[in-house]
Amino acid sequence: MKRIILFICIAFVFVLMLLQSGEAEELRLRVIANSDGISDQSVKMQVVDAVDRMLDRECFKTLESAEAWITDNTDRIKTACADTLGNDDFSVELCDEEFSDGVYKSLVITLGEGRGHNFWGTLFPSISEKISAVKGDGKALCTVSKNGRLMELRLWLFGWGSSNG
Repeated sequence: MKRIILFICIAFVFVLMLLQSGEAEELRLRVIANSDGISDQSVKMQVVDAVDRMLDRECFKTLESAEAWITDNTDRIKTACADTLGNDDFSVELCDEEFSDGVYKSLVITLGEGRGHNFWGTLFPSISEKISAVKGDGKALCTVSKNGRLMELRLWLFGWGSSNG
């Protein structure tokens, strides 16, 4: 159990170091639910999925190109939202939002009254994280994708005592 906690801590620190060393400019997606009700939260995630499917991330080479694509395709984004919701009780805007660690350009979709918990994710730069389970050889692999470049880190710490279970 201690090894699992240690792995999670090391992986978390590794990912944070990678994220902080990258570009400071980001474009975020934020979808705010109408309420915290189960139905509204479910609809929020359906909107997230619908918008995510229609985004052309191949055009997101720079922050400026990502912003331009969003601006040029606002009507398509609105259509994806309306088709998912079955109504037009939402707003879509590209704006600057202030978070505790800075100001970020955000595509904000507010559903209904926008009083529920929100979903947020990073549209640019493309960042995804995947931590695999411990492999059969007793070693763990942490794979991080940042801006299309895969980086791997084998944690030799998991080799310690692996024969002891």
